Amino acid sequence: MKKRCIGLYFKMISRTFKSSTSVQYALKTRRSHDTLVIVFSAFSRVGLPATYNYMATTKEVAADRLFILDDFGYNKQGGYYLFHKGTRAPETVVTELIESIIAQKKYRKVICVGTSKGGYAALYYGLKLKANAVIAGAPQYFLGDYLTDIPEKEPTHKGMVGEKEAYSVSYLNRLLRDKVLEEPKFPINFYIHYSCNEHTYREHIADLIQDLKTSGYPLTLDEQRYYKHQEVAYYFPPFLKRTLKKIIEE
Repeated sequence: MKKRCIGLYFKMISRTFKSSTSVQYALKTRRSHDTLVIVFSAFSRVGLPATYNYMATTKEVAADRLFILDDFGYNKQGGYYLFHKGTRAPETVVTELIESIIAQKKYRKVICVGTSKGGYAALYYGLKLKANAVIAGAPQYFLGDYLTDIPEKEPTHKGMVGEKEAYSVSYLNRLLRDKVLEEPKFPINFYIHYSCNEHTYREHIADLIQDLKTSGYPLTLDEQRYYKHQEVAYYFPPFLKRTLKKIIEE
């Protein structure tokens, strides 16, 4: 029943953008604002459909808000907004959606937001589309390693790269890192939330932070002390609210 209600709710608030494939999104606008906040979602809990994240957290933000649904990949649970069964079709349609929204209004600032999977996507699209700022909580960095570290993730991995594995583990690991390190660089401000006590820090975030510093990007860190990756959902929202307020008012 809960799964069905969630599905109906998101169907009611969603629009469809069609290109080579289609993507669901929700656009919340406010009158006379020149900032666009783009929110990418983490994986939903097991058994629940893909959802939008941080709608309630950002409802008072003085900006237009674009929420994009990642219902690609295995069981429509998500393909990092990049992959679907061995193709990069999601990246194409998501890029075109964002560019079309930005083209409708002369935004002074574009901010990409997300945690975990959504944090990876916020980093990727923030770099690709030259956003003004990225606010990411406990993001993955080496995508190939993350998707292949335990057998339980195999369906998600195959749902992204296909049964014939069109994209190798090393390719997936380089995907975001190459964007962080490539030249020339756009002056994006990065705000990274993490806990040094949970595994994502050791496996991903420490290297991400080092690479952002090496590339000379402006970097603000929010270090916490929780132990479980899932706890980012509780610790990230206050940081997100503070940081959005700061960026928008600058």
